[in-house]
Amino acid sequence: MNTCTFCWQGKYVNGICNRCGNNCASELNRRMDALALKTVLNKRYIIGSVLGKGGFGITYSAYDNTEHRRVAVKELFPGTSVIRSAENTNVIVNAGHESYFDGVKIKFKEEAKLLYQINNYCNIVKVYDLFECNNTVYYAMEFLEGCDLNTCRKQKGKLTWDFLQPIMKQILQTLLKLHRMNIIHRDISPDNIFLLKDNTVRLIDFGSARTYRNNFAFTILKKDGFSPFEQLISNGKQGPWTDIYSLSATMYFLLSGKVPLSSENRKIRGMEYIPLKQLCPSIPDYVACAIEKGMSSEIPERFQNAEEYMKALRFNVTDKTNLSTERAFFLYGCAGLYSGKRIRLSPNKEVFLGRLPECTVAFPESTAGVSRKQCAVFVNNSSQVYVKDAGSTYGTYLNNKKIGTFWTDMCVGDRIKFGFEVFELHSI
Repeated sequence: MNTCTFCWQGKYVNGICNRCGNNCASELNRRMDALALKTVLNKRYIIGSVLGKGGFGITYSAYDNTEHRRVAVKELFPGTSVIRSAENTNVIVNAGHESYFDGVKIKFKEEAKLLYQINNYCNIVKVYDLFECNNTVYYAMEFLEGCDLNTCRKQKGKLTWDFLQPIMKQILQTLLKLHRMNIIHRDISPDNIFLLKDNTVRLIDFGSARTYRNNFAFTILKKDGFSPFEQLISNGKQGPWTDIYSLSATMYFLLSGKVPLSSENRKIRGMEYIPLKQLCPSIPDYVACAIEKGMSSEIPERFQNAEEYMKALRFNVTDKTNLSTERAFFLYGCAGLYSGKRIRLSPNKEVFLGRLPECTVAFPESTAGVSRKQCAVFVNNSSQVYVKDAGSTYGTYLNNKKIGTFWTDMCVGDRIKFGFEVFELHSI
């Protein structure tokens, strides 16, 4: 009963936590629209202090009684469209906002599922659980101790390159992996890079993340100073270069203390930002040049991928994949209709598996557990192999873990499974 509801590790002594210093009296001013303190969700999560409130949700400190650990729980609560019921638990959708809430709910779930899919990436906030109750949706994720880089800048003033260099390297390594999975974050900013107490970082807020290959349905996203021009127009050509612009603008701001001139003013009105070297004379010339190249108004003038950016910043680029550029790849049937057969994978050509006749690997209409379009496999020019589900009914599994509709890395020896069909990635 005396446990601190913020850190869940200390005890209140005279109303002050003996570990984190949280004052229990702060709960007297708890948000009126928040869940009541110590509400239990899903028979598992004890709700504690409110960590933050955004346009679409409320985030709480919580304790997981099943795994015996503290977590953060994010609740879908778009404040302009919903209210809390009289018993302070259920979410009630305002009249006329039902379709909007249903759409937001879908996006909220997609964000949680995406984060769960990429949980193994150490610089991305980890999601543990997704569940529904109280007429809304929640997901539990790792509890982060530290602050975002915008808060860090407010506390320290302009940040130095020596301080930002290891942070930049971690973020670029993370983007390199995400982009290889066909995912772009689309909302990189000082608020969405979180610095932990051990000086490692987490990339957070994946609510705007999308696949970029063959995607022409991007919504307009504007964050003044940090969004490239292609995000300000309908159907702008977005890709890894989009994240690179936002990351470069973020570094410009953190180093100089000045929000960069908007991409709209630069692209349409021909205005120019103050050179970074002029604002920060002490940073190395190659760093200033790299950041400004990353902020180029024109897409072809930017770095096209994170690897190019890392090389310009003189970071060591390590690729842990064991796929040699001289190898040829094929899928070997281990079980099912194609057992014992080899299917060659050609570079830069998507191989679709499913019951449709036009699929590269076609199954009879009666094949159990196989959708009309089940999954796709792709090999790029660098001999990196990816797989994704194609919107199947029963799911596609990579090494017994269900994958989504985003490109996922494969290595030699990995197994794809769906229905009674099993394929293993081989190379020669």
